[in-house]
Amino acid sequence: MFKTLNMIKATFIVVLLLTLCLSGCRKRSEQTEAEQARVQRAKVMAQAIETTPPKREHVLIGADASSVAVRIEVFSDLQDPRSRDFFIDVIRPIMTEYGDGISVVYYEFPYSVHQYAFSASSYIAAASRLGQSQVMSVYEALFRNQDSWAEDGNFEDVVSNALSAEDFQEIQDSLQFQHVIEKAVESGVLFGIDRGVTSTPTVFIYHGDTERRFDYGTTYDEMKQILDPIIG
Repeated sequence: MFKTLNMIKATFIVVLLLTLCLSGCRKRSEQTEAEQARVQRAKVMAQAIETTPPKREHVLIGADASSVAVRIEVFSDLQDPRSRDFFIDVIRPIMTEYGDGISVVYYEFPYSVHQYAFSASSYIAAASRLGQSQVMSVYEALFRNQDSWAEDGNFEDVVSNALSAEDFQEIQDSLQFQHVIEKAVESGVLFGIDRGVTSTPTVFIYHGDTERRFDYGTTYDEMKQILDPIIG
């Protein structure tokens, strides 16, 4: 009887050890597969970043500047309240009213005094790899929720709510290539410095050979006074 009990115990221990071993092997296999998937995704993203790098200029409307009457360029800081108000109160209504008659191009010009401005610009640079509509969505989200993320730099919830899960993941993956993203943002800043930009928003309006410049932005009514005689 004792021999039988000992055999049962031995069998139980063997089964238990085998189960634990198989479980451990399965977990290690799953971890290995997950790690391989991450490595493969990183390789794919590295190729994608090289093929479609982030841009320094962000076209919100009118991608073909040669086909529009007026080109509006804006140097902006996403954490700057003036830049936020200009985007919401001037640029958005102007885009709605004049549509295909204008081109609106944004450049990131984050100030060092704004703690999270450069990081916010990085999201724009990452979104620029996806397309015009995604860039516009991220601008909308960041400007309209500026008071929220400016307190703690929590961009994830704000941006993820503005995009599809796939697009948001693509942005997160792009942000892993920090040196490439930062280079795109810095390129926009240097471009602004070369043009004498010292404040945000700084606005350039082009029509033919005519250039108008507005430091600290302009109003919707002033913009209409410029556009109406040209576009009607």
